[in-house]
Amino acid sequence: MQRQPRTYTERVAAARDMVPLVTGRQAILIDDLTPGVTNPVWCTYGTCPNCAFLIRQDGTVDTVQTWLDPSAMERAVRALLGR
Repeated sequence: MQRQPRTYTERVAAARDMVPLVTGRQAILIDDLTPGVTNPVWCTYGTCPNCAFLIRQDGTVDTVQTWLDPSAMERAVRALLGR
């Protein structure tokens, strides 16, 4: 298991590691760690430590999990895609 990224550069590297695991054209958002501007994306959606959001292409939040459940999220993605 990889340790928690502590810099923006480490976060970018971790996101790049995830790209092969993502199918389709999903966006991967990387939060900023600039002093005074820490985690604006995370703070926009909520500050749960392991939350997950399924966001439709039109920007509508479809599914919210306060603690990521990969199986349930996969089911939500499949339902959204009609599969």
